[in-house]
Amino acid sequence: MSPALRNLCRAGAMLALLAVGACAGASNEQIAQVAQSGETFATQAPRVYDVVFASAVNRDSSDLEQLRKRAEGRPEAVQAAVKTAFVNNTKALSERLSHFNTMKSHAQLLDSYFTKLNVLASGGGSTAAGQAATNAADELEKLAPGIKDISIGGKSLNGFIGPLVSLVASSFANSQLQEHLKTSAPKVQEAIALQRSMFALLLDQEQARAKAAADAAVKVAFDAFDKPLPATWAAERLKTFAPAPITNALSAALDAADQLQTNYEELVTGGDGSLNRLQNALALVGAVVTVFESNTQQ
Repeated sequence: MSPALRNLCRAGAMLALLAVGACAGASNEQIAQVAQSGETFATQAPRVYDVVFASAVNRDSSDLEQLRKRAEGRPEAVQAAVKTAFVNNTKALSERLSHFNTMKSHAQLLDSYFTKLNVLASGGGSTAAGQAATNAADELEKLAPGIKDISIGGKSLNGFIGPLVSLVASSFANSQLQEHLKTSAPKVQEAIALQRSMFALLLDQEQARAKAAADAAVKVAFDAFDKPLPATWAAERLKTFAPAPITNALSAALDAADQLQTNYEELVTGGDGSLNRLQNALALVGAVVTVFESNTQQ
């Protein structure tokens, strides 16, 4: 399902939910459960960024190694181009690392928020607990403008943020929880959307890279009919049909962010949510990232 269609379906579901009003409100326990899932998501997100960055550096290093081998014995201009590619690629990776560090800091704040929401929803319905959650949501809001300005590979993260539905907080027995959600839920909704959008942007970059690799294979085969194909051409062409392994981590993280955003929105407005789907999505992220981490350490 395309990002646009996914957002449209989610928005349609939320509009239908809002239409029935607050006939059935989510319980404090359900809010606490989505808060606990939010904590899990927020602790997993930095791990995803780490393995994505490690994958990018390893792949870039391999590409530069091949360029260097092909430049051996070639004119000085060709070798200079390889050096320039190294400098430019290193700069691009440094910028990406800076963006990832920003997203990791944002995820840590999101973790802090959900921890405080869990306390508020789990019986800590004091004014202090409500204010602590609200303060954490305010801190998330402060980071939003800078994150929206992030651009990777010529594409802005802001372009991957789907439409956010209007949230009307349901009635909760915990008055502090209700007051907090009434004022702060849209800020948290946006914070989850920002993490989701980064995963969507990175997945888009991986898909674009796969297309470029496929196009390059065609170019090698048909641009120079007077030259034989490289011995590895068939094997390299086969690789273009298989998505890069890192896409598994990004796809899982994107789905988890979707599930978290949907559950948060539904429970805030009085729906039941789909906590099992959210928890399953989070478990998949954890499993996929753990495999990458194990391979990196070997």
